[in-house]
Amino acid sequence: MNVRTDNIKKKIFNRDILKASRNRSFNLIAKHSFANYLNANISERIQEVNKKFQNSLTITNNLEDFLWAENIDYKIKNNFHGLLSINNDGNNANVSIDEENLPFKNGCLDLIISNLNLHSTINLGKLLLEINKILMPDGLFIGSMFGRETLNELRYSLLSAETEINGKTYPRIIPFTDIRTSGDLLYKSGFKLCVSDIDRIILKFDQPIDLIHQLRSMGETNYLNIDRLPINRNVWNRACKIYKNNFSNEQGLIEATFDIITLTGWKYDKKQQEPLKPGSATHKLSDALNKG
Repeated sequence: MNVRTDNIKKKIFNRDILKASRNRSFNLIAKHSFANYLNANISERIQEVNKKFQNSLTITNNLEDFLWAENIDYKIKNNFHGLLSINNDGNNANVSIDEENLPFKNGCLDLIISNLNLHSTINLGKLLLEINKILMPDGLFIGSMFGRETLNELRYSLLSAETEINGKTYPRIIPFTDIRTSGDLLYKSGFKLCVSDIDRIILKFDQPIDLIHQLRSMGETNYLNIDRLPINRNVWNRACKIYKNNFSNEQGLIEATFDIITLTGWKYDKKQQEPLKPGSATHKLSDALNKG
């Protein structure tokens, strides 16, 4: 009798499948429709910080190195570009890493950026704790991730089609967390001056298969660690009809929701400005409102 000694079955995500998906995505070509948004989102936050960074880490998957397109490299002296992949171009500044096992000493970086990776980690709270340890005092963390309503149209269409045809469904899209849960985890991980916000982006495609090509090119295929049957042609064709009937715009294009949560937090430093405690205000808001 063969007995498994590893605990991969206990984990919600299969990291080996995820890595293989990210590696395959390097050979796929598709326009990342919200790359410009991600570029502006991260760049603007760094530009607003009155500080220059000496040693930073940018963790991405297969998205282009969009961060530097906004010409903010003047604020960052040394940047390590980490990919969840076995592929790299030989540049010493690019390292192949797994964000769940970051190969850095505690207190060695003053800026860590994670672009659309946090939702694929098995234990987000543990990862945030690790990031906090790696940061220097007064170091900055900025992370983006997909939020709960991401791909809700595709999820609904697949579940409806499988229920109708097979009478049984399988999870086809990974579960995404919400802004409140992710924000709480950021705070509980020891970060200060925490900010969490969310933006909703609606992408439009001619057909559902075009959305699938987009997801594959990003390395965002199904890496749930469960046994499941592949989607057969009948289910897929029915899912496409359900998608188009329920989630098409006036031009006949299907719409896909992407909620992007952005978390920002600072490593504690005694010189940091602390937010005021509740009840510490010296003037009443009502007095200010009555002044005319």
